[in-house]
Amino acid sequence: MKKFKKLTVISLALTFMLIFTGILTGTITAEEDLHELTILGTTDFHQYVMPYNYMADEVDENIGVSKVSTLINDKRENYDNILLLDAGDVIQGSLLGSLEAGQLPGDLEQPVPPLQEGEYPVIIDAMNHMGYDAAAIGNHELQDYGIDYFRQAEVGSNFPWLNANLYDAEFTDINYFEPYAILEREIDGEPISIGVVSFVSPEVVQWGSAHLEGEVVGKDIIEEAESFIPRIRDVGADIVIVSAHTGIDPDDTDVNAGYYLSKIDGIDAMVLGHQHNEFPGGSEYDDVEGIDNEAGLVNDVPAVLPGAWGSHLGVIDMTLSQEDGEWNVVESSSRLKEVDENVESDPEIVDMVEEKHEATIEYVNTPIGETDTELTTYFSRVQDTATIKLVQEAQKWYVEERLELTEQEEYQDMPLISTAAPLRFGRQGPTDYTSIEPGSLNITDATDIYIYDNIFQVVKVTGEELREFLEESADNFNQIDPDEEADQQLINEYFEGFYYESIMGVEYEIDVTQELGERIVDLTYDGEPVEDDMEFLMATNNHRASGTATDVLDGSQSLLEAAPGDVKNQDVLVEYFAENDVVSPERENNWRIKPVDIEGDIIFHSDPSGVDYLETKGFEQIEYIETDEDGWGVYRMAF
Repeated sequence: MKKFKKLTVISLALTFMLIFTGILTGTITAEEDLHELTILGTTDFHQYVMPYNYMADEVDENIGVSKVSTLINDKRENYDNILLLDAGDVIQGSLLGSLEAGQLPGDLEQPVPPLQEGEYPVIIDAMNHMGYDAAAIGNHELQDYGIDYFRQAEVGSNFPWLNANLYDAEFTDINYFEPYAILEREIDGEPISIGVVSFVSPEVVQWGSAHLEGEVVGKDIIEEAESFIPRIRDVGADIVIVSAHTGIDPDDTDVNAGYYLSKIDGIDAMVLGHQHNEFPGGSEYDDVEGIDNEAGLVNDVPAVLPGAWGSHLGVIDMTLSQEDGEWNVVESSSRLKEVDENVESDPEIVDMVEEKHEATIEYVNTPIGETDTELTTYFSRVQDTATIKLVQEAQKWYVEERLELTEQEEYQDMPLISTAAPLRFGRQGPTDYTSIEPGSLNITDATDIYIYDNIFQVVKVTGEELREFLEESADNFNQIDPDEEADQQLINEYFEGFYYESIMGVEYEIDVTQELGERIVDLTYDGEPVEDDMEFLMATNNHRASGTATDVLDGSQSLLEAAPGDVKNQDVLVEYFAENDVVSPERENNWRIKPVDIEGDIIFHSDPSGVDYLETKGFEQIEYIETDEDGWGVYRMAF
């Protein structure tokens, strides 16, 4: 009996060993069927090939395609299965890119000849060298220099450029560009078909109406994605990746539709752009339902927003399983790799761009004027500033002196007003603000103040439209609860600062305790209330005149099809500098946030350098508190 019991114990032990061995064997077998795919993503290079900020005329160790290339090379050395995608806005943006396109302001001789037929931007050489698999068409691929210029870049590319929601204006069921690509690749020797599809905000047609109207029409991103994803699966894609020029905003299905793309069945990963934000990790994505800001998941779909100008490389890690030829995603996550002073530039890319890079630096340092006023945008989202006033004054001067529009009988009795917004407002981080000391002004200063290639426009607006325009702009602010004792953030972080238009020529207050649509109070012109039926001439740009970021303007109010010679707002500034030996813009304080009694503190963030500016420029309502761990200056707004 005892012997039987002993044998039973041994038998049980052997059984458990066999079971455990079997489990281990099964696990090993399963692991052999697991495969790692690494998706590398970039976006919004904007022709910043070298780690150099031409607007500030200084080396910037935290940006540059040449540095991103080094990060990519490192990943290729350490990972077997790599896919490299870009989410758009590549060929336009830096002053080097503007030179190649023949689009820098002024009439100075350009040391970098504009590209001729058959030539393409140098950044395309860099991307070919880096080995891209596909790229999305961004809005700046099309809206600034036109489709023909983009086609030059496309012809020179060793990878496909994709877009699935822009259609031929005449044959509206035909995609204008290649909508998607099926990339036939191998993972660990096993064949896999990877579908890549791209989208861009349909608003690009309005933003670039001078080039695109009548050529293309834009359709809704989400609707097109819901149509294309199943079709891409049907033609054999094992996994589907969205590489799209759209960001992540839970309140937006149009310009930044990534949050809602992630809810569409069949999307396995997303490389996104346009916002210049960082995901995962950006604070604006903390505590948002459906977003895991640590694992880099949006509604369980891995996604990256890799900043801009080559500031980050997005990395999506995917574990795939394969069984009987069928691929499935087991798990995934995403992360960002930051560019910094420890990352060297790829020497091959440096060689490609060096001649044009040096010529650009020489060109942008050409003197064109002088200022006796310090010009910054530190506080342009909360108070009137000299920098915004300078732009407004230059535009008003151009209407009067160059266009002589107010000399025409039908317009001579209309008040002339001028609108402008801060274009450098911290989008790239806490030091991304215009900051120009008194003294000589050069080309780089003009493009620092006005960084976009917008075309100058004049519109005719009614008093009612003017008020609605300002109300939309007031979305710059969060609604403040005067009874709240805790700190409240004044600036709406989801509202891009370049949409915050203030207007010279009228006076008004903004009541931030009110709901949007009821914030503009005491709107007056020449001391009298603005009536709905009054008419104004308003100097602006094509971005506004066409209806971009505003429901008030739609192009019908424009008085110029295009300014003579497609004059850019940058050109207006350069001419104004040249016309005036010294510019002396002064704050008028024609608008302000309405004083109200607040229980707690109202705070906002800006460049910490602004603390020195406060002491000399009379911003009595603003008080510096501290510089936070991310490098932002924290300021208190007094009412």
